[in-house]
Amino acid sequence: MNTEKTVAPLGKIVAAELSAKLSPLTLEWQELRTSDLQGRARAVQSLAATGVEKAKALEMAGLTTEE
Repeated sequence: MNTEKTVAPLGKIVAAELSAKLSPLTLEWQELRTSDLQGRARAVQSLAATGVEKAKALEMAGLTTEE
């Protein structure tokens, strides 16, 4: 799960509601990003161990960059 595309947008809504009703605040997701990256790295390792080419494994895990 990509936290920037799923949890973070929901978090912005929650933060706005809480800020409006209580006091201004911000929510941060760094811990989730770290966990997400570790999971993706494990996925690459598992895919590579089953014979998937490294480039394909990186792509499947969402760890490639678009140029």
